Amino acid sequence: MSASANTLTTQEREYLEQRGPIRYCVDPKWMPLEGIKNSQHIGISKSYISLFSQYLHHPFQLIETSSWRQSLDNLRADKCELLPLLNQTEERSIFMNFTAVYVMLPAVMVTQKGIKDVKTFADLEGKTVALVDGYRFQEVLARQNSNIIQVLVESESIALQMVANAEVDAMVGTLLLVSNEIKRLGLPYIQISSSPEYYDNLRVGVAKNQPILLSIMDKAVRSINDAQQDDIFRQWSTNAYTEEADYSNFWWGFFSVLFVSLFMGYRYYVLAMNSVHLDSKNFELDLKNRELLKLQEQLKKRNQKLEYLSTHDSLTNLVNRHFFEENVEKERNRAKRNANVMSLLLIDLDNFKIINDTFGHTAGDNVLFEVAKVLKQQVRSVDVVGRWGGEEFIILLPDTGLSDAVPLAERIREAVYHIDVIGLHKVSCSIGVMEFAPTEDLNTAFVQVDKALYKAKEAGRNRVETIE
Repeated sequence: MSASANTLTTQEREYLEQRGPIRYCVDPKWMPLEGIKNSQHIGISKSYISLFSQYLHHPFQLIETSSWRQSLDNLRADKCELLPLLNQTEERSIFMNFTAVYVMLPAVMVTQKGIKDVKTFADLEGKTVALVDGYRFQEVLARQNSNIIQVLVESESIALQMVANAEVDAMVGTLLLVSNEIKRLGLPYIQISSSPEYYDNLRVGVAKNQPILLSIMDKAVRSINDAQQDDIFRQWSTNAYTEEADYSNFWWGFFSVLFVSLFMGYRYYVLAMNSVHLDSKNFELDLKNRELLKLQEQLKKRNQKLEYLSTHDSLTNLVNRHFFEENVEKERNRAKRNANVMSLLLIDLDNFKIINDTFGHTAGDNVLFEVAKVLKQQVRSVDVVGRWGGEEFIILLPDTGLSDAVPLAERIREAVYHIDVIGLHKVSCSIGVMEFAPTEDLNTAFVQVDKALYKAKEAGRNRVETIE
């Protein structure tokens, strides 16, 4: 990837030239996302590390650990410099900084089969929940409900087995891993009890004392294009947003009912041939068929809901980053045929951390929700509005040049400034705007609009800046 020569600063290139391999740690028991086998890094994050190394023309060195907690402790102790795949949390922000989000995966709860009173995290009050030591859900559940009894374990596999053995009431994990482990371990007596309520917004975490490395890794993350993302997840599963785990719960029920229906059909045939209780069995078969149709309809609705959740941010109901990039690619192909230009708006809320720290995360979530409403009100139906990650939003404007995009950005900035969230001071935003042709590289476009946003931040915030 020769793009690194164009995007890295002189200081960043000299930093890499003067240092040895970049030391990193991983979660050794989080497959297929990442793991360690025979002292070698394996899993999805290994593929990303390879891309980062190619992009930077620089080697990475795995520092082996035996648990996720040890990996976190290693980064604190400067034994490794980064963690390639993790969520940003308040506790972790004390000792590391984070790149942009580059992988988003839904998280779910798992209980024993037949449990019907656990649908949301709020339903876990007073229950025992198995969590991997050091995972961000320790903070999430403690913040939401102090009455949850947390049982800390070394891996999500152990947590799933504890649920299957009724040693705990539930576990919380990543949908991709949970579905993989349920099949691998053969655990038929557990169920996914919730639709995705939270998403793992995965980033690279870099030690606080490495600001230049943070800038370098953020550029490496943003260099990953759609085709590379697809190739990586195709190697390990169907897609990062696969619904397979939720399908399995319904398919087990579906085939069970289907088997019963076929069995009753056979009994109906035998009894009919022997003229025994034909009417009663016909009624019974009709009832089973009705149950089967009802279950099929439930499965269809469930799959439609999960498809929506896999492409949209659960808090703001905007499209997520993965689906936004898919839309950009589709729109770019259309624009190529018509020789039209497009524009991007990258929006970042100013001093958002102060809102969270001062008023709490609930207030911060309310702000994000209200901003999303404003963005949708300001754009056309053909425009695509997405949550880019954290407090960043992004808008694609098809068939729109800079002369029209800038006035829209100003209207958005003004509308955000007039958002009225009870108890909060004014909310402001900075916006970067750029026009690009459909023949331009998407990654370059994202880098350029990010530069425009940075320019707005540097110029004092609450303003719109462009990259010509």
